[in-house]
Amino acid sequence: YSDCKRIWEIRNDERNRHFMTHTDPIPYAQHTRWFREYLKKHTLFLVLCDKKRVQGYVRFDAEGAGLVCAIAIDADARGQGLGTILLNGALVEYAKELSGKILLAEVKKDNQASMKLFLRAGFIRHAATKTHNIYRKYC
Repeated sequence: YSDCKRIWEIRNDERNRHFMTHTDPIPYAQHTRWFREYLKKHTLFLVLCDKKRVQGYVRFDAEGAGLVCAIAIDADARGQGLGTILLNGALVEYAKELSGKILLAEVKKDNQASMKLFLRAGFIRHAATKTHNIYRKYC
């Protein structure tokens, strides 16, 4: 649970919230409750640290027959390739757990960096809504 506050900071940063499905700030107490419950039920959660500071996270949440991938990088650390390192690292780290699964990523259409990230990681553009592109990868 030691990363709880740092993950909350990354998730709540206004520059990151803009690209998230739920853009409202989350109170720390609410995040703490969610984080503890989440980690009890889910193991597919990976953080990326640089100099003992969390710079980003990726998680895979079960939804229907697949897993939804959520990733966030500290807004001050963008443009350094950390998203690629984190996503590719998670795909390798959890290869056994992801095997045979369909991964989905819902990316806002104005988030060019994330669209490129998922394409580089082998996802394909599967569908689109008015505001989002949906990417899919078979593992």
